[in-house]
Amino acid sequence: MISKIGYISAVSGGTWPTIPYIFLHDNGDDDAFLGPYLCPSEITDAKLDADAADQAFVDRLADGPVYKEALKGWVTTTHGNKSFSQAVSEAYLEDYGLGNTYGESVKRRFFTQSEETAAAIVDRNSGLNDHDLDINDFVWPRSNRPFLIVGGSFGHWYSVPFEATPLYCGLPGHHDVKKKGIVLGGGYIQPHAVDSDAPGPKRHDCGDGGDYSTVVELPSVWRHFTLTELIGLSSAAPGKTVPSAPYLRYWNPAEPKGRQGRFIYGDGGWTENYGIAPLCRRQVPKIIAVVGGKRPIYSAEFVNPDGTINGTIGNADKPMKALQRLWTGREQVPPLFKDDIGQDWRAFWAEVCAERLKGGATMVRRSHQVRTCRWWGTREYTVDILWIFNERAPAWEKKLASTATAEFGVPKNGGPKDLEKFPNFHTGEIDLSPWQARLATHLWSWIVVSNKARIGEFMDVQIQDPHPCPEDDPPTADEPAPAEDDVGDTPKE
Repeated sequence: MISKIGYISAVSGGTWPTIPYIFLHDNGDDDAFLGPYLCPSEITDAKLDADAADQAFVDRLADGPVYKEALKGWVTTTHGNKSFSQAVSEAYLEDYGLGNTYGESVKRRFFTQSEETAAAIVDRNSGLNDHDLDINDFVWPRSNRPFLIVGGSFGHWYSVPFEATPLYCGLPGHHDVKKKGIVLGGGYIQPHAVDSDAPGPKRHDCGDGGDYSTVVELPSVWRHFTLTELIGLSSAAPGKTVPSAPYLRYWNPAEPKGRQGRFIYGDGGWTENYGIAPLCRRQVPKIIAVVGGKRPIYSAEFVNPDGTINGTIGNADKPMKALQRLWTGREQVPPLFKDDIGQDWRAFWAEVCAERLKGGATMVRRSHQVRTCRWWGTREYTVDILWIFNERAPAWEKKLASTATAEFGVPKNGGPKDLEKFPNFHTGEIDLSPWQARLATHLWSWIVVSNKARIGEFMDVQIQDPHPCPEDDPPTADEPAPAEDDVGDTPKE
C-alpha cells in the first residue's frame, strides 16, 4: 500500500507522528513505531494500561505537556523563540535520534531527501571555509517513504502559506504583499539555507577577489534549520498569543540581492488545516484527507450514550469552520475549492452527516473543483478526495472487550480515563494519558482495516488484512447475519 502513495502532506499536530515516521532510521522497526493492531475484542483494560513501549509513537504522544514545557522554556529564556520547537522535538523526535543535542557538544543536523542529495550538497560546498559540511551533518528520510510536504505559515496576522520539503522550502504562490520592503513569494531555497542571510557581495567577501554575489553563507549552528524547527514551526498554534513560534530570516529568491528581514513562522493551520492545498498545487488526482480535531460532526446533545445519533439535524447548521473555509475562504485567505452559491459545500456536508448516522467509520468520497488562484499557486482541475473524519464509531465500540465502553460520552472531571470527548481530544488543552491515546489509535487502526476494500478501491490497490479479526468473519450458512441495529449501521429512533 505504501508504494502507491506519492506524497504525505502534514500540518500542525499532524507533523508530530509524520516527521519521525518519514525520517525513522533504516535500522528502525516500523512495527515497533506504529504499535500492534488489536481487534476490538482484544482491546482489554490490561492492554490499555500496559507499560509504555520503547519505540511506539502512541506512547510518546502520551508522555508530556508540550505547551507547558514550551511556555516554561520561553519564560526561563532557555530557548527563546524556539522554545516551542524544542519542547515538541524533545517529546517526539529525541527518542528516534532526530532531535538536536546540546551541552559540551552542540549538534544540529540539517535535513535533505537522501544520502545522494546530502553528498551533492557537501560536494558543492567544499573548500569554502574552515567549517566544511560533512555528510554526517544531515539526516534524510527512510527508504520507500512517500515524499514529505510540511505546511506552515509565514507572518503573523498577514499569514501566507510556507511549505517545506526535504528538497526545498519557501512561499508558494504569488502574494501581492510587501513586508519590510520585501515582496513575498518568489520560489524556494534548499532547507539548509533557510534562515541564512541573503546573498550579496557586501555580506560575503572572503577577501580573495572572488565574486561572491550569489553565495549564501550558512547560518551559525544555533540558527540551523533542522527537523526541530520544522516540527515546531508547523504546529506552533499558540504562537499568536505566546511568543513561542520561531523567528527566521527571509529573502525573496526571485530578488536574491534585495532586502531581507526576520519574520515569525507559525502553525500551518493559520492558512490551511488539512494539508490539501500543497497536493492540489501539484494537481495530485487522488487524496485521502484526515479531518481531525476537537469538533465532532454532531454536537453532544444529539449523541446517545452508545454513540448513535438522536435525530438528523445535528451540527449541520454549525459545521466545522476550518473545513468550510476551503470553500468560503477567510480574511486574506482565498477559497481553494469552487462553490457555486454554496451548493458543493452543502451537498458535501449533508453526505458527511448522513455517513455519521450509519454508526461505522465516517468516510465520504467526493470530487471537488480546485480554483485557479495565484495566492495558492493552483490551476483549475478536478480532485478526487476520500475524506475520513475523527468520529465515534458505535460499530467498533460494541465489540470492545475493555470497560471503556461505559465511559464514552460520560461527563468526568478529567483524569487518565476521561473519555467524555473521545475521540475528539484537543491536545492543546489536555495531556493525553496512555489509555486515551492508545484507545484513539486502535479506533483509527480499525477504521482503516475495516474499510480496506473501500480504501483499496480508491487507491486501486488490494490491501492485505494484517491481523484478521474473528468478529469480522462473514456469517456461516447456519448463522444468520446480525440485524443492522445490532452493529450500529443505522441510528436508533
